[in-house]
Amino acid sequence: ASVDGKAITNGEFVGAGKTVTFTAHPQSGMKVSRWTGIDKSEDKVTITLTVKAGVSVTAECTAIMHTVTFAQPEHGKLTASIDGKDFTGGAAAEGKTVLFKAEPDKGYTVKQWTGAGKEGCTDTTVGLIVEKTSEVSVEFIDIESLAEKYTVSFTAPANGTLSAKVDGAD
Repeated sequence: ASVDGKAITNGEFVGAGKTVTFTAHPQSGMKVSRWTGIDKSEDKVTITLTVKAGVSVTAECTAIMHTVTFAQPEHGKLTASIDGKDFTGGAAAEGKTVLFKAEPDKGYTVKQWTGAGKEGCTDTTVGLIVEKTSEVSVEFIDIESLAEKYTVSFTAPANGTLSAKVDGAD
């Protein structure tokens, strides 16, 4: 706090009519939510008060929140947690890590993630450090479509037929 540009200490006497400037310094990931002990409650970092009587002023701080959403993908399941507790989407505190786990259906694998800052990643688990509103998704791909494939050509004999099977299947 300061009066006339000079810092004052807690409990110091200030003359009636003087303007005291209070400045809060919230920790990282926090914001001023309101002030107590004054006529008006604001969420500003700096406020002023004209001294009319003895007063005790407090800045109350809360976590900065951002919305994190995700939807269930085709061919699998997506779950999330914060600090080991299930998270189904919604408000998450800035600086927290949302851990996403992709569980592909049988025969599928992770193709890519989007919105988690891990674009193109094929891991089944990714972490998102909450810094802004985010929408996270995972896409699965059929493992069979990833197999290397080659063209197999053949010609039927002039006096008969020729058939072919892949792994014994028609």
